Amino acid sequence: MNLRLLTALRMNATFPYVLPNVWLPTRPVVDVMDAGFRDNFGELNAIRFLSAFREWLRENTGGVVLLQIRDRKAGGWENPYEANDITEIITKPLLLLQDNWYKMQEYNQDDLLSLSQNAMGIPFRKLVFQYVPKTEDAGAALNFHLTKQEKLNITGALDNIDNQRAFQQFRRLANGL
Repeated sequence: MNLRLLTALRMNATFPYVLPNVWLPTRPVVDVMDAGFRDNFGELNAIRFLSAFREWLRENTGGVVLLQIRDRKAGGWENPYEANDITEIITKPLLLLQDNWYKMQEYNQDDLLSLSQNAMGIPFRKLVFQYVPKTEDAGAALNFHLTKQEKLNITGALDNIDNQRAFQQFRRLANGL
C-alpha cells in the first residue's frame, strides 16, 4: 500500500541496458521485468478488459473501437535481420530473438484479437496509428528527452498515408457510418 504510482510506472518500464532492474523487497526477492516483454502495446490487457465487461458493452454500447498507438510499423516479416560482418554474425542469435520478439507478440495478439472480435457479439474494430519515420535514420531514439528534430519527425508521422487512413476510419466510426 506504500507503492507510489510513479514508482510502479518506472518499475513497469525496466528496459534492459537503458534502465536498471528493479527488485521488490519481498521474500523471496522478486525481479521485476519490463511489461513490454510480454505485451508491448497493452493489447492483452485491453482484450481482458473487454472480455470482463462484454455483457455490459453489449447492453450499453453500439460497439468498441480499440485505438493502438505504435512506435514502429506493424509486421516486418518481409525485412529479416541480416548479419553482414563477423561481429553481427556473433551477436545475431541474440539480436534475432530481439528483432522477432515484437513480431511474435503481434502475431499472437492479432490471433487473440480475432477470436475476441468474434466472441464480443457487437461491432469491434481496431485502428492503428503508428510512428514510421520518413527516412530510416530519422527514427526517434529510445530516450527520455527527444530532440526538437525527433519531435518534428513524430508529429510529421501523423501525415503518413496509413495514419490518415486510420483518422478517416475513426471519423466514419464516430459518425456511425
